[in-house]
Amino acid sequence: SVYVDTSVYLNLWKKETSHTGVPFWKIAEKFFHRVEHQGLLLFFSGFVLKELSAVAPDAYASKRHMFDDGIRFVRISVTENDY
Repeated sequence: SVYVDTSVYLNLWKKETSHTGVPFWKIAEKFFHRVEHQGLLLFFSGFVLKELSAVAPDAYASKRHMFDDGIRFVRISVTENDY
């Protein structure tokens, strides 16, 4: 199981590449494929959702439903002890 940071989703959704041409989006695509193939859980937080909706609102709107999966995607909550 893994916690996936906002940047990984953005790499894929925005097809981002580095300034030297490294295709970050292909790396992210391969990562998600491997996670799915291995049946791992993907953890996310409300912070990730907030960032995605602010930085990539159109992509987020069309893909928001995947976080409601409940089978592969698991939401974690931040508590006062976490900060």
